[in-house]
Amino acid sequence: LEILNVAGLGISAIQIHNSRIVDCNIHHTGACGFKFVGFETLISGNQIHDIGINFPSSCALYVTGDGIHIYRNQIYNGPYSGIILHGGNNLVEENHISRVMQDLHDGAAIYSSGKSVKNSVLKGNLVSDIVAVGQGFGVSSYYFDEGAENCLVERNISIGVARPTHNHIVSDITYRDNVFISEDDMTLSFQRSANCTFERNTLIAPGTINIVQPNGIKSWKNNVIYNFTIDSVM
Repeated sequence: LEILNVAGLGISAIQIHNSRIVDCNIHHTGACGFKFVGFETLISGNQIHDIGINFPSSCALYVTGDGIHIYRNQIYNGPYSGIILHGGNNLVEENHISRVMQDLHDGAAIYSSGKSVKNSVLKGNLVSDIVAVGQGFGVSSYYFDEGAENCLVERNISIGVARPTHNHIVSDITYRDNVFISEDDMTLSFQRSANCTFERNTLIAPGTINIVQPNGIKSWKNNVIYNFTIDSVM
C-alpha cells in the first residue's frame, strides 16, 4: 500500500495477531504514520516518513504488544520519535532511522517506556542525523524509560547523535558491540537506573565523553574509546 496526504494516522491496526504488515509506503500524514496494537506480527520493509504534519507529538511507528518483529523499515523526517515501543519479547532489527526529533524533545529514534518493556532486543539498527532543536530534555538514539528492564541493545550504530543512549529509571539493560559516533561531545546517560551492562562497545568522539550517573552501570568492560577525555557527572 501507499498511503499519503491523510489528516490523521496513516494506518491504525488494533488487536492484530499473527499477521504481516510489509512493503508499505506511508508519508505526509497529519499524525503518526502507523499505530499497531497486537501480538506475534512482522512489520517489515515499510517506508514511513514526513509524518506529524498536523500533530507534532506524532511518531512514525507506535507499537504496543508482545512478540513483534520490526525489521528493515526506513523511517525519516518526523517531529518526534521514530519508533515508540511498549510490551515484551519484541525484536527491533536492522531498521534505518534518520532526521526525526525535528520539533520536540525527550524522545529518540527508538524509545521504549514502561514496566511492560521486558526481554526485548534492539539489534543491528542504524540511527543517523538527529540533533536537538532549541532547549529541552534532549534527544537520543536508543532510549529506555521508567520501568523497562532486562533488554539487550546489540550491534547497533549511532552516527551524529550527541547522546546515543539515555536510560531513565530502568534496570538490567545490556549494551553490547555497538558503535556510537559523535561529531563533538558525547553523553551516555543512566539516570536513576541500576544493574546496566556496557561491554565491547566502540565510542568515537572528538570532544568529551560524559557518563551521567555511572553508578547505574554494574559492569563496564572491553569498550574501545577513540580521542577522548571522560567526565563522570553525578
